[in-house]
Amino acid sequence: MALSTRLFHSSFDEFQRAFPLKRKEISENYFEANFKGKVVQ
Repeated sequence: MALSTRLFHSSFDEFQRAFPLKRKEISENYFEANFKGKVVQ
């Protein structure tokens, strides 16, 4: 029981660590695609 809980927490921490990076990449790409061209023009 304790082992599986620890395993779950470690994998959840990895997910939490990886997800914000992906979300930041997505939001930066979205910003470039939708606003950069309009602001420059």
